[in-house]
Amino acid sequence: MPENRSQGPIPPLLLFFAFLAYIASIFILLQPPEELIVAQHSAMVSVGKPVNEFDNLIARIKKDIGQDNIEIKVLVGPYFRYFGFIGYLHDEFSPTYFILVDEDFYNELTPEKREALAAHESGHILHRYPRDGSRAAVTEFQVLTDEFGAKFVHPDHLKSLLKKANSDYFIRVSHLDKLAQGK
Repeated sequence: MPENRSQGPIPPLLLFFAFLAYIASIFILLQPPEELIVAQHSAMVSVGKPVNEFDNLIARIKKDIGQDNIEIKVLVGPYFRYFGFIGYLHDEFSPTYFILVDEDFYNELTPEKREALAAHESGHILHRYPRDGSRAAVTEFQVLTDEFGAKFVHPDHLKSLLKKANSDYFIRVSHLDKLAQGK
């Protein structure tokens, strides 16, 4: 006859690893399926309308970086409303790169600022988002793309674009200054 042994309480370390396995399984289940990710990227591209005002600039950029075989398309659409950005280089379909620009923001820009945006975003083909995502690394990454853009447009246009892109910051600071003064 088999012996009846009492297992006793479950060791805490075993409980801890069981809990980690449970959390990992939830995390894996919550990951969007590949089809959903592809659909989201396709949606980002599909809501935009192509503009060709940057063809000469893009030709110069492609020649400068020695990448005549790539395609860079600029699309204007409701990107801030649906995806939360005003300008973005979409590289999921490389060697075709899409510069996605929010239509409301685009319509506020002068032709020089539009070119500055296209030049800056094209710089992201060479300068990729940093893996660690720290503020310092992201700032350096953006500075490098600004330097790249300044090879094709005057730095003053990039500076003006940056102020325009961050105008909400200046409005908020001005409002807080008034609040601090009791107005």
